[in-house]
Amino acid sequence: MKTDSSKYLICSMAISDLADLETNGSIPDDWKFTIWKGTNLYDEVGSAWRERSVNTVYLAYKNDPDSKQRWFHPDTVVDIYKVQS
Repeated sequence: MKTDSSKYLICSMAISDLADLETNGSIPDDWKFTIWKGTNLYDEVGSAWRERSVNTVYLAYKNDPDSKQRWFHPDTVVDIYKVQS
């Protein structure tokens, strides 16, 4: 899902904090994420240790098999939106 007109901003936070919420199962299904002031709406966040990179947190599209993970520094700010279908 890349755009949607029925969304409203919930808050902004560091992407690492968002990944922690995901690890704890605390992200509702109707939340989507953009890089701060971005336009693409992502619906998956995660983190992993990466040997040669400081970019350890990613955003991706959950139901798109061709989606590649976009990796970011843990301090990157993301906007969180509630999206109504």
